[in-house]
Amino acid sequence: MFRGRVIPVSLLILLIVGSLSFLAIRRILSREQTKITATVLVEDGKTGRSLIGLPVEVDGTLAQTGEDGRAVFTELYPGQHTFKVSLTGFKDFFQTIALGRGGGEEVVFSLDLVTSRVKGRVLDKTAKVPVDGATVLAGGVTAKTGSAGRFALDEVIVGTPALRITKDGYKERSIKITLIGGITKNLGDLFLAPSSD
Repeated sequence: MFRGRVIPVSLLILLIVGSLSFLAIRRILSREQTKITATVLVEDGKTGRSLIGLPVEVDGTLAQTGEDGRAVFTELYPGQHTFKVSLTGFKDFFQTIALGRGGGEEVVFSLDLVTSRVKGRVLDKTAKVPVDGATVLAGGVTAKTGSAGRFALDEVIVGTPALRITKDGYKERSIKITLIGGITKNLGDLFLAPSSD
């Protein structure tokens, strides 16, 4: 026959729940102290060129790749994280990575992209003469016009929605473009209006 004290079931349940709550709070507090940083690098798999201005998402936090093709996330916890890169005209790219406690890890997205070549000539809208030294930008690729006003952008990502032209003394111009992989898009003559117009 058992002669010890009998612990009421309700007290036993209270002790178990209290212990579990303490462990859960301790785990949450320890996680708060171990936030880590992760960097995402997005590059073209064929050329190794960094891809600029692409949205990258992890755990509901959104950032854009900078001039070096990197997006930095500083408020992550060790463990599994799914990174998503979005690119106009393509399905989203996903990669799940286990991040360690040390942090400072870099996740690399090396994307095999379809590209095209874009060319044209920039002219002064009023004088109808070539504009030398204008900056032409599309999909992270930049070129300067020469003395004849001509430019060529190689490896522009298909799905890039617009081309932008800037030059001191002129109004900025943005042009919608539609590209087909592997085919050169000749935009012909593009006119920039002087700032005084």
